[in-house]
Amino acid sequence: MEDGLPLAVSCTTMERKVLDRMDRGNGRWIELLDHSFGEEPVYRACGQNGGICRYTNDLWQAEIYVQYY
Repeated sequence: MEDGLPLAVSCTTMERKVLDRMDRGNGRWIELLDHSFGEEPVYRACGQNGGICRYTNDLWQAEIYVQYY
């Protein structure tokens, strides 16, 4: 008998809805994610065809990330 919850039950996600996607070419893009009223915008900067993504609330940092990674 297994201890704890099955893996499928114990994993949850807080994935947010994508509001806009800015393609930067060569498998890189920046997505603006849904955020609640009063919250700062959340950006997901992805490089290497989506293999690596970084989250930030600063569009400038997202731009730097996709340029260099």
